[in-house]
Amino acid sequence: MVVDAENVMDNNVAPSHISAREMIFAELGESVLYSGLLPFYKFGHNGQGVDLSALNGQEGKEYPILVPALKNIKRSDMCFEYVNPITRSHSNMAMFDGKLSDPFEHKDNICEGFSDAYNYAMQNPRDVEQLIDSFSNVKVRHLVQDTQRYSMLMHASYHPDVMRDGLSRNLLLCSMFKSYKKVQRTIAVVKEEIRDLLNMDIPYFYTKASGTSLYSSRDEEIKGYFDKSSIDKAHLRLASFNNLDRDKQCRFIKMTLTHIDKQLPPQKRTLIKLKKTKMVTMQAKMISSVQSNSLQTNC
Repeated sequence: MVVDAENVMDNNVAPSHISAREMIFAELGESVLYSGLLPFYKFGHNGQGVDLSALNGQEGKEYPILVPALKNIKRSDMCFEYVNPITRSHSNMAMFDGKLSDPFEHKDNICEGFSDAYNYAMQNPRDVEQLIDSFSNVKVRHLVQDTQRYSMLMHASYHPDVMRDGLSRNLLLCSMFKSYKKVQRTIAVVKEEIRDLLNMDIPYFYTKASGTSLYSSRDEEIKGYFDKSSIDKAHLRLASFNNLDRDKQCRFIKMTLTHIDKQLPPQKRTLIKLKKTKMVTMQAKMISSVQSNSLQTNC
């Protein structure tokens, strides 16, 4: 099985202050929800959204955003128009006998498989530690900000209003300094972002799984960016495995793989429609916030 190193060994920056919100996100960020495998929804509105998970991303769903697309290709009136993109089906979808299979119907089997793997890690920690250490020399891309945000900012910097002189374009890109303490954490990262954007590149950063430094696209080292290395955090996470945590992760799996409508008698579904809408919207916002970094790893 091929697994993206960004999903397995990516690192994160410790928050500058610990609030209740940060504690909740840290708890969920260390859970199975962060994997990007389980159903989660983006662009949720009134309980509706597009499932972007690796397990259940369905085809035929319309994104509630507009993106430019070519119209009348290879004709004299070829042009761009803004359309709502439609999701497509890919080979990651759960299949059974050559047909798409609803993973919601197999949540018990999924939990059983997860528990087996979790129990193996608890019972054979040295074997798992050896697997973890095999990633020590791996370079892992680290997303400081969404690739989409970088792309939008770069295209905005091509606008005629800021292309008349270099100063105007630089000032636009310098807007990233505004919230650097919360986002980039250090001015050195912002400077590297601006340098890449001025060169018409999407800013690229990477880290080494066994180190705490962050590196730019020019291999410039920003020392001490992370408080611990990815390897150290993986070892600590393995050492914290226990039966209570395993059961909690299984509850998360079952929560995300439960059809709410099918759990209620027909006469009660109408009565809780509003509550369901609010709950699903809240779940979508919570999970999408927690898993946003996982999604970015594919950008």
